[in-house]
Amino acid sequence: MLIRSINLTKKFRNNVLALSNLNFNLEGRIIAIIGPNGSGKSTLLSILAGLRYPTKGRLLLNGLEPYTEREETLKRISFTFEKPRFNMGITVQRLLEILVGECPDQNNLIDFTKLFGVDKLGSKKLHELSSGQAQLLALIIALFCDKRKVAILDEPLAHLDIRNRARLINIMSNRGNIVFTTHVIDEAEAIADSAVILNNGVGVWYGSLKDIYYEDIFEVFVRRDNLDIFKELIGNGIIADLGSHFLVKVDDTGILDHMMSKGTILGYRRAGLRAKLYEKLKDGVETIY
Repeated sequence: MLIRSINLTKKFRNNVLALSNLNFNLEGRIIAIIGPNGSGKSTLLSILAGLRYPTKGRLLLNGLEPYTEREETLKRISFTFEKPRFNMGITVQRLLEILVGECPDQNNLIDFTKLFGVDKLGSKKLHELSSGQAQLLALIIALFCDKRKVAILDEPLAHLDIRNRARLINIMSNRGNIVFTTHVIDEAEAIADSAVILNNGVGVWYGSLKDIYYEDIFEVFVRRDNLDIFKELIGNGIIADLGSHFLVKVDDTGILDHMMSKGTILGYRRAGLRAKLYEKLKDGVETIY
């Protein structure tokens, strides 16, 4: 799967600039679009799904320009947004009956409605669903009605309870052929193999995630009552205090193993996207989220 953005810009009324001269070529099995609220993630996704035209520039998905080739886009892309709105008065059961007749992967669709318990919502009308229930229904349709399609998902893990969230992470990882947005770095690192990071409509970084885990920068989780000992042992290796943990640079993880055995730190892991984001702070990125 290949996404190519060429000088992509999107302005809304009152000259609100949602995307500004966005350029990247990104290939991956699962691609994450990452950024804080208001960074332009949903705008980029809506153009990718063919729902909006850019103000200028182009956006291509596997060579397809979705907003100009909408008939072909419907054949190749399925999508859902963070807060799907089902304003229809029909029941969930009736919608599923219609979908089973139309979906190429109907058996797969039925299996996953049972796995997520959506089949038990049968008598509920669509407009009566909670945000979490509506999200699940929309995700199941986008992911399992036709697995040949690229699934474009806006914040797919939002509003889900911990059990369904874990299920969906596993399913997305196995399915592939997915583009999704998130403001949670851990979600991107758990699922995606490539990512683009947006901030205030500008591309901060893009690339393969496997290429960013080889530097000697780590996320270290520290009990706050051990801060003095930790700082004394790490010294100038501390790059940033992120509140719940620290970014540190160490040449030998032996010191981290020693601190963990003594209970000075709770654990550590090699930093990936957060290390990249911290680098960009020097270039005016306001948030390390």
